[in-house]
Amino acid sequence: MSLAPRWIMRAPVALAGLSLVVAGGCSAVLPNVQASDTVGKSMSTSAKQIEVTLTETGGVAILRATYAPDPNRPDRRGASAFVTVPSGAVLVLRTSNGAVTASGLSGTVLADTSNAEIAVSGGLEALRARSSNGRIAVDGGIGLITLETSNAAIDVKATAATIQAATSNGAITFAGSLADGTSRLETSNAAISVALPRDASFSIDAQTSNAKIATDFPVLGGSASDDRLTGTVGASGGATLILKTSNGDIRVVAGS
Repeated sequence: MSLAPRWIMRAPVALAGLSLVVAGGCSAVLPNVQASDTVGKSMSTSAKQIEVTLTETGGVAILRATYAPDPNRPDRRGASAFVTVPSGAVLVLRTSNGAVTASGLSGTVLADTSNAEIAVSGGLEALRARSSNGRIAVDGGIGLITLETSNAAIDVKATAATIQAATSNGAITFAGSLADGTSRLETSNAAISVALPRDASFSIDAQTSNAKIATDFPVLGGSASDDRLTGTVGASGGATLILKTSNGDIRVVAGS
């Protein structure tokens, strides 16, 4: 099979708790799917019930792991897929009730799961990650980063990025630098913390309730109160930072 510029991993809904682990840095797609029971022990008999196919259609490689659990023991099932791909590949990762981990990548990643964590690292060109009831952690990235979850935290480290992050009942932290454009971080019942370079220039619109806003940066123009802050830091134009929460503090600090 020739190398394709885009890699897709799919797991049917009938496959419960498929964890996806992806690593970049090779010249081919190398899949390895394993079965486990509900306490994480390997099940050789269940492994025989997993069908793994890797096909290429229209320049898109599709890895499909289908698991048919024992009908007499429907609650004892699970699987993990460990896949190595070219570091610059475009990845579409989809599962449910299973974590998604991707590292050593430099392309674009689209990751979707539910009730589980998403962790992505590498010099990504773009990232969109969606979960529910699962933490999202990003370490590295340049460009547009879009993150969505609920009842869980979002943690991001990125450079020259435009961030769109939304959750509820979970804190949001960002450390790095912003690209020109609008970055928006929004949660509820939790804090927002942003660390930017000391020489950063940006416009800010921060709002909370029943909590306070604090910043290390001198903010010019606009208005300032305990729960609302608007204005400009440094030169006008460039990046715009919108921060919104309720019942949680907002802090914008100067990093290194």
